Amino acid sequence: MPCPYNLRDTDMSNKTSLTFIWHMHQPYYRDAETGKFLLPWVRLHATKGYWDMVQVLKDVPEARAVFNFTPVLLLQIEELNRDISSDYFWELSYKSAADLTEEERVFILGNFFMGNWETLIRPLSRYYRLLEKRGFNAQPKMLRDLATHFSDQEMRDLQVYFNLVWCGFILRERDEVVRSLFEKGGGYTEEEKKALLEKQKFILANLINEYKQLAEAGQIELTATPFYHPILPLLYKADDNQGIGIEDDARTQLIDAANFHEKNFGTKPKGLWPSEGSVSQYILPLIADAGFKWLATDEGMLYKSLAGQVAEEDIYFPYLLEADEKRQLAIIFRDRELADNVGFVYSRTRPRDAVLDFVGKLNGISNLLRNKPERGLVPVILDGENPWESYADGGAEFLRHLYRSVSKLPDFEMVRVSDFLEKNPAQRKLKRLASGSWINSNFDIWGKGEEEEKAWQTLAEVRKDLAKDAPAGAKQAMYAAEGSDWFWWYGDDFFSVTKDIFDRLFRSNLIAVYKRQGKEAPPHLFVPIARAQRALLSEPTAFLSPTLDGKITDYYEWKGAACYIPGGSGGSMFEGPSLIRKICYGFDIDHLYLLFEWDRESAEFKDPAVVILCKFSLEEEVFLEISVGKKTVYLYRKSKDAAIQREGINTKEIGSVAEVKVGFQSLGIKPGEQVEFLAEVRKGQLVIERWPKDRFFRFTAPQPNFPFEQWVV
Repeated sequence: MPCPYNLRDTDMSNKTSLTFIWHMHQPYYRDAETGKFLLPWVRLHATKGYWDMVQVLKDVPEARAVFNFTPVLLLQIEELNRDISSDYFWELSYKSAADLTEEERVFILGNFFMGNWETLIRPLSRYYRLLEKRGFNAQPKMLRDLATHFSDQEMRDLQVYFNLVWCGFILRERDEVVRSLFEKGGGYTEEEKKALLEKQKFILANLINEYKQLAEAGQIELTATPFYHPILPLLYKADDNQGIGIEDDARTQLIDAANFHEKNFGTKPKGLWPSEGSVSQYILPLIADAGFKWLATDEGMLYKSLAGQVAEEDIYFPYLLEADEKRQLAIIFRDRELADNVGFVYSRTRPRDAVLDFVGKLNGISNLLRNKPERGLVPVILDGENPWESYADGGAEFLRHLYRSVSKLPDFEMVRVSDFLEKNPAQRKLKRLASGSWINSNFDIWGKGEEEEKAWQTLAEVRKDLAKDAPAGAKQAMYAAEGSDWFWWYGDDFFSVTKDIFDRLFRSNLIAVYKRQGKEAPPHLFVPIARAQRALLSEPTAFLSPTLDGKITDYYEWKGAACYIPGGSGGSMFEGPSLIRKICYGFDIDHLYLLFEWDRESAEFKDPAVVILCKFSLEEEVFLEISVGKKTVYLYRKSKDAAIQREGINTKEIGSVAEVKVGFQSLGIKPGEQVEFLAEVRKGQLVIERWPKDRFFRFTAPQPNFPFEQWVV
């Protein structure tokens, strides 16, 4: 079959190298006091992302890749293999539904819908009906009453569904137990539930060996990260007097990581992905001390290190760093656009279109490197577990088509990084490595803000109370508290329904530092650092009558609307500033009002092909298309017979913001009807952003008595 892409023939000896580095990480979820794993993500990502990623690569033997396993993830897999009942979610899943206590039923209703509702829950009609019965915005105080309305069978189905939807595409396709449960679609028995949970145990028990075998066969390279995933420059030292100066712990986190990696995989790792790509010149000797030969970070750190004096193609070559007078390290830089497209953009478009876009960008890079004397390397480095939750099929078609397509490109070869560096030693030298991370080339996400600064101050104070001859358990609790994830969730950058658990885990490790030394922990460690969380989504509270002039006329014109600020809305990945800055929606008795505010400096919205699409989930397919560049708004309705109707909406509503008014009758919405919708930024078939991420905007179309229902004394 001819190659579907318009590629030119090239000299086979002058190929550009491409490496995928998939970062696999979960923070230490084990509570230091109870020994229980408070969140289930190690186990559930094992049956989805981790298992899928190794198996799909085995199906394309000509492909090569690098996998970065954090030691703290390996440690948790090891501990779960010893005692899986220490996972509280697994324990509640295994327990007979008829024997669940009231508190356990409440817990299940509150926590067994965690996941991307659109891709994981909605496709399973019974699971989605259980979510509707529980309520989309059920508050904790409501759950106790709700629990009395769920039968034992419904609770058992919830136990099964929560574990079942986290089975990835490989298990869905190839495992009889998993496939039969999807086909049955509910009404599960205790025996069927236990068979599913036993399958999870099998995956956990065999996971590491699957990767080890693929590494021994030469298809993948395995790399490491500092043990508990700390931000080493903040733990030790960075530019601008950042860092709390704990050099011993930074060194230990690296040495322990290399040793634990060898214990699991049989060889010492050569490559290091510093936690969150965080680097500074000061940590380089520590990296060399631990035996690492190369490291990777974001392209932004090359620009920062060279003060912006960088040509576009310069990120596609390795550089040499002076760790000290006698030792050097190689460093490579992540192509941000390619990585972020895979992680955040391509899940919202058709897989083959996504791969076509990816290959097109590779061809552009190949042209940049055509006459360079050095062999180029394109590093695509990103999270290897979280993106697939957003892909409709868990990433199956995209990954398969990506690997098969890229492995056949005449201009490229897929490589393991250590193999590439052995054949093509770094020739360029970087005099000094600037300080920063893969996010905005700084450490603000983890270090800047009231909560973050308080957490670092608390950490430094506890570290002073750790004796040099403290028991190993006390030291391990200290190292666990140094992990980056606790600081990630502090502050208002990100929202998580489990933020209080991260706060608890951070403080429980610090408390354990004292208890394991036979000391009494200071009282302030028992007080949460995290402030109470804000609600993620709300509904309109009053009728609106805004002035539709494309600008915010006054502060009160959208008062009573439901307003949403994109970004920080859940998930553990950082996507940078969103193009959409604010979304508001409200109504009067006859009309829906929408407001969109966007980044007016963005290049995307200067492209007339880029539109905001507001998609409604109704009997007929209905959506609004807002073109910022063309200043047009159209309402499209696609009936069951596939006929498409288009209606123009007032175009005077687009200025510094877009203010849109559309009749409920035009939308086909009746009074009292439940309405759900989402907003996308699109360019053709490519979805650039979607808001909200894992749920829908929801409201009830108003009836005449709506204002009186909202009135309270």
